[in-house]
Amino acid sequence: MNVNLIDLKIDQDQYVDLGFKLEFAVDFYRFFKLKNKQCLTSVLITELVLLILISIVILPLCLIIFRNISVFNDTKQFFITILISFFIWILTNFYLLKQLLQIKSLAKLIEEIDQYNKVIQSFNILIQIQSNLTNNSADLQQQKTLIEALKITRNNLINALKVEAIFRQHQKATNPDQLLNKLEEDFTNLMTFDLHSSFGEYETLLNETLQIGIEIHKTIKNLK
Repeated sequence: MNVNLIDLKIDQDQYVDLGFKLEFAVDFYRFFKLKNKQCLTSVLITELVLLILISIVILPLCLIIFRNISVFNDTKQFFITILISFFIWILTNFYLLKQLLQIKSLAKLIEEIDQYNKVIQSFNILIQIQSNLTNNSADLQQQKTLIEALKITRNNLINALKVEAIFRQHQKATNPDQLLNKLEEDFTNLMTFDLHSSFGEYETLLNETLQIGIEIHKTIKNLK
């Protein structure tokens, strides 16, 4: 991969510190609200782990309690244990899903990071294909323009993550105005790229990059 493209890719773990509950909430929101099917596996694994943990804790506890009171027969003990486990599972999911109120914007930004990295990957493939063909100055200029748009979008995404963290964590001692102003400036610069000019095979990638910038702008506006 071109060295510039390696530098442009975003590793979300470097900028977002998600704990278990936030990661589950983000994946849940991205799957059900943003229709990202890739998050289904993570959601199912989390639910399976929850069920296993609840079973490990609840089953022995119920057995000890029922053994001491000796009120119910084995069948009733089994169904009561299942009901208790199911109830605790529901409560745990309810607690985790309450985090959705806090992470909607974060989930949208992480979704845009994925889209951004996909544009980088597609750009790399296109460069590799065209490297086997005759390069001309027009192709090189289009690549340079797209790289410039990607750089602005990358900065936009990183600054947006910082602003989102400030609002979510209520860090009132931190003033996000400078970051917000930078986001507005980057968005304005990104919108100066002209899609109506002849942009060849790179037009789709530039359009996707601009759409990511628009979605970032919408997300941050909703935070204010």
